[in-house]
Amino acid sequence: MLFNNFYYGMPENHPMNVKETGDSWEVEFRATGLTKEDVQIEYKGEDVLWIKAGDREKEKKEDYSRHEFWKDCFDTRLQLPSGIDTDSIEAKVENGILYITVPKSKEGQRKIEVK
Repeated sequence: MLFNNFYYGMPENHPMNVKETGDSWEVEFRATGLTKEDVQIEYKGEDVLWIKAGDREKEKKEDYSRHEFWKDCFDTRLQLPSGIDTDSIEAKVENGILYITVPKSKEGQRKIEVK
């Protein structure tokens, strides 16, 4: 499944949006309360992007007098489509959203002249 997200083979339910533009895929994850320092993203081959955000255990250890909400925390693997430029993947955290841009590869693409 295109942009299937999974965690060790099990579906991951962290909300995400995916849209295709002319030259890339745009992926968005909810990242409430997180900064860029809270997010780690790795491409380890086999068209899988590993995304870990937040640290629930660290947050549990903080000494709160009252604790009614959590920062978003998730650890997921995102199955990427074929034909992407893995060297140009970009990410940013802005206004509580993690944005990941996955560019499509130009390699192998060409226009065919019709005669």
